[in-house]
Amino acid sequence: MEPQLRLEFKSGTSSKFWEPRVEGRVLIVRFGRIGQSGQERSTLCSSQAEVEEEYRRRIREQLADGYKPVTSKIYRVENSTIIQDPKILDYVQISTDCSTVVEELCAWLTVSRYYKMTAEQLQSIWKRLCGGHVNLNLGLAWLDKAPMLAGTSGKKVLTLYSRAYCDCHKFLWSNRGNDVCLAARKK
Repeated sequence: MEPQLRLEFKSGTSSKFWEPRVEGRVLIVRFGRIGQSGQERSTLCSSQAEVEEEYRRRIREQLADGYKPVTSKIYRVENSTIIQDPKILDYVQISTDCSTVVEELCAWLTVSRYYKMTAEQLQSIWKRLCGGHVNLNLGLAWLDKAPMLAGTSGKKVLTLYSRAYCDCHKFLWSNRGNDVCLAARKK
């Protein structure tokens, strides 16, 4: 199955982690406060297909609740290469106000796509998280740093996700002039 995934949620005094894994037909989730060992809960499923769907469904739920993937992957590419890359499906230019969170945004979008969050599900989550307001005030530190994601730039991100959904492998970013370029790349 997929490599180990760790999602974290940090907001105000809340600092939690959530780690799912599959062992046979059992879904095991370890969760708790960051810095502590946490606790585990397991769910026995009737088939391998059921456990895999449950695994993906729960990951989508956590992403919808504002958890973000913890990753050591680098989603930034050199400015000169992102547009010329033949594997780029599509790209959008977004406000530089988003540059503080674009690495985390790329990781969140990539994990959302990997675990089959549809464009419609993402749009619903985005609307709930951003509320259509310019000032997010979500308490989600990584998203609160970029209020422009609730406006025009946010709409561009959703459009890119929707257009690239079927073939996208991961999302990348690059500085491009006075803006940030967010791109969807195929394998």
